[in-house]
Amino acid sequence: FKQKTAYEIYQCDWSSDVCSSDLRLVIPRNSLRRGQVFVINKDKRLERRPVKIAMSQVEFYVIQSGLQPGEMLVVSDPTPAIEGMLVEPVLDIETAKMLVEDASGGSG
Repeated sequence: FKQKTAYEIYQCDWSSDVCSSDLRLVIPRNSLRRGQVFVINKDKRLERRPVKIAMSQVEFYVIQSGLQPGEMLVVSDPTPAIEGMLVEPVLDIETAKMLVEDASGGSG
């Protein structure tokens, strides 16, 4: 399992009745597994990370804590997921674009 799809966690700027216009970290719903996500660290190793959810939407979660902007988030199913395993990240531009569009309330 040399390649895993990943992309940088995006900060989305949007305002609504629920959220302020502060920048928020958002991740796709399918990247959360039992309250944890997988990130790829600077050594290209898989790392399991617990996160706290601030808000849940249909297609994404807003992250309260546990992740930082610029970290690489695994968005594919890393099976088998062995913490510390070496991975070669592949940028998933389509998922990133859809996430930014969904989180910013865009329609295309």
